Amino acid sequence: MTGVDPLVVVNVVAVAGLSVVGGLAAWRRSVPGAGALSAIAFLTAAQPSLQVVVLVASDVSPASVRLFAVVWRALPPLWLGFAAAYTGRGPALGPRWTALLAVVAVGWQLPGVLFELTGLVRLFLELGWVLLFVATAYSALLLWRATDDGGLSRRRAAGLLGACGTSVALFAAVLIPDGGAVASAGLSLATAGCLAVAVVDGALDRAPGTDHLARERLLAAMDEAAIVADRAGRLSDANAAARRVFDLGDDAFGRSVAAVVDAPLPDPDNPDRETVVVDTPDGRRELAVSATRVRDDRETVVGRTYLFGDVTERVTAERRLAVLGRVLRHNLRNDLDAVQAFAEALDDDEFDDDEFDDDEFDGEPGERGGSRAGDDPPDRAATHRRRIRDLAAGLADTGATVAEMERLFSRPSVREPAEPVAVADGVAARFDDHAGTVRVRAAGSPDELVTDPELLSTALAELVENGLEHADDPTPTVEVVVAATASGVAVAVHDEGPGIPAREREVLVAGEEPLRHGSGLGLWFVWLAVRRLGGELSFAERDGVGSVVTLTVPDRSVAE
Repeated sequence: MTGVDPLVVVNVVAVAGLSVVGGLAAWRRSVPGAGALSAIAFLTAAQPSLQVVVLVASDVSPASVRLFAVVWRALPPLWLGFAAAYTGRGPALGPRWTALLAVVAVGWQLPGVLFELTGLVRLFLELGWVLLFVATAYSALLLWRATDDGGLSRRRAAGLLGACGTSVALFAAVLIPDGGAVASAGLSLATAGCLAVAVVDGALDRAPGTDHLARERLLAAMDEAAIVADRAGRLSDANAAARRVFDLGDDAFGRSVAAVVDAPLPDPDNPDRETVVVDTPDGRRELAVSATRVRDDRETVVGRTYLFGDVTERVTAERRLAVLGRVLRHNLRNDLDAVQAFAEALDDDEFDDDEFDDDEFDGEPGERGGSRAGDDPPDRAATHRRRIRDLAAGLADTGATVAEMERLFSRPSVREPAEPVAVADGVAARFDDHAGTVRVRAAGSPDELVTDPELLSTALAELVENGLEHADDPTPTVEVVVAATASGVAVAVHDEGPGIPAREREVLVAGEEPLRHGSGLGLWFVWLAVRRLGGELSFAERDGVGSVVTLTVPDRSVAE
């Protein structure tokens, strides 16, 4: 009894496996690329079927085998159509275009089999091999890239890539004169096995192409900056918002995310969003950061995503409300208490020198409650009335400052071109009637920058007024120096006053606390304005007497 040829068994098993995969793919044809995969499986199954015929019936002519090998040229276009449709990457090849490419590939090689061709015609036909190789390599690349974002598991990718390589390798096996049967049987079985691995892993359940495209569209539409890091914490992807916020170029990819962002990154185990301050092309911004682990189908961590939401406006608004609440609560209470005390003293005709505290009501040296100890009662009554008028005027000024703050900060953020020197000249012109002098000096100032001109002008005017009002000299001089910086402009206000007390500066850094408050809203207004402009506020002592307050403001046209 003659035994069954092992090659026949191998080929039959391969045919059965490939036919099952082809049938399943045809049944699940709603999955993108399933139709092309079905054609691949059945076309590949034809090769071991032919080998069974050759092994059983030895009278099959070599010409028939070579003709069948020509039909094999359809595989690379089919793989290209499958990879493009399945992954959602590469050219948009529908079933018709894929079939047309397969027909062209076969037709290109057919004359070389039917006729004895030489010279340039033969060379032209041989170029088809190059194109088929390129199509196969590109198909493999598309499948491999689909694993980068977790859309295609590595096991499924390995099965599909293996099937792509082994099925196309059957080109050579068919043409091997001796030993080709063994190689062909092995490659056919390997192709069937690789496709089986991919199908078992869910290749026909859902294509990664939709996930990939949905993620890309979602990330592109997000206002928040989104960054994806790989296992090693290197930047692997970023949406348009992240590229804009962090000024990311192509050289940033592959670098550490922490280095690119230049800010501490949160732990994914922390459910709360942390706030970091980042220098961006739009100036200094406060970003709320959250981190999430990225897992593949087997729940293996393959990277992390970081979301950065710009909360500068919200945080600034919260601080503004907190400042207004605390400052007004303290100053308004003290001033109204003083008004009430002075009014009661006038009503009762009582002028006790110890009734009022110097520090509390800011009396002149030697005064108590705004009156001199040696004054006669009528003089002290006049002083009390003057103090009431002064306190009332101060409260009115505070109310006007609050109203101006609310008007400027409640409106949408403005970005308009402005000439920094012209803005400074406009501020100086406001104080033409003042006894003091306001000088503007340009030191390499930019001709124009994009900012909020009104907010910048109002903040600058507050500093100039502060310098004029607090100077010891009755005719003080305030100098405004406008200079260019790498990212915008720096406007420095030089005054001749006693300087900004360290306590006032600490309040701006530490925040307004009930027991550690500033004397008013002026510096707070400037600080909040500079924050909204995306800039920084700094203080320095002036040589001799006075102080220098510098507003550094970015050119927001860089961020557009």
